[in-house]
Amino acid sequence: MRYKMGFGGMAFSVGVYIALTLALVVWLYPLLFILSSSISDWLALEQGQVRLLPVGLEFSSYQFIIAQKPMVRAFLNSAFYSASRALLTLALLAPLAYALSERKLRGRNFLTVLLLITMLFGAGMIPMYMVVRWAGLLNTRWAIIIPQLFSFWYVILLRTSFASIPDELKESAYIDGASNWTVFSRIVLPLSKPILATIGLFAGVRAWNDFFSPLLYLQDKEFWPLTIVLRNVVMLATFPQGEAGPADMYQSAGFWIQAQMAVIVINIVPVLLVYPFLQRYFTKGIMLGAVKG
Repeated sequence: MRYKMGFGGMAFSVGVYIALTLALVVWLYPLLFILSSSISDWLALEQGQVRLLPVGLEFSSYQFIIAQKPMVRAFLNSAFYSASRALLTLALLAPLAYALSERKLRGRNFLTVLLLITMLFGAGMIPMYMVVRWAGLLNTRWAIIIPQLFSFWYVILLRTSFASIPDELKESAYIDGASNWTVFSRIVLPLSKPILATIGLFAGVRAWNDFFSPLLYLQDKEFWPLTIVLRNVVMLATFPQGEAGPADMYQSAGFWIQAQMAVIVINIVPVLLVYPFLQRYFTKGIMLGAVKG
């Protein structure tokens, strides 16, 4: 039987499409403007001629940025922090979530309540700083990785997804002599790729965009991620000391605008490139982690 949409349903659908289109324009315009400004001619930027599409083509700012060793180092630091936090978050939380998903675990509800408290209440900035300093992590790369590994929200998503796996699969493995670790590594993890990819993406993107932790815990510029350098470039209009460019670059306000936009693009593009590869897991992972059944 074919469903016929009434006037009210049609009006609602049109309103939804209009709202989504406006939201897309609001989100897409700043991105296109930044991208166009990063490759537009310096003089056009100085005169405010760039609105949406690039005016002329000029890639010298990207060449200048790539030649800056501190910029390259900051990019690699951000990549290291993101990959480390994504992998270590999964390594830490997946076994915990699997244990909490087992009904036969004694004290499971009590442990869940204790972990839930960590999501509802936080110690604050100063106690966390004191813990990091006491642990000897201050001004090290581990200060950006270890304190941010645990998130009970991720545990909830993982636990719900693990609990949706049929018990018959695990029981048949136990009958064949498999241990808990074998069931977890050979059955549960391969069947949970969507939620694992989703949590890894969340943790990695959160680390890539992390600004406050490096600002608080890192004094050595060798450990700075790209977010700190981006802040210095955009807000303070200062580039890290590196390879110098042609003298006329520094005399053009348009070049500095172009370079600032280029740094923003370099900070955004890696995240945009990762999402398409994990998109097929993303929606499924969210649904599996949110709804059991």
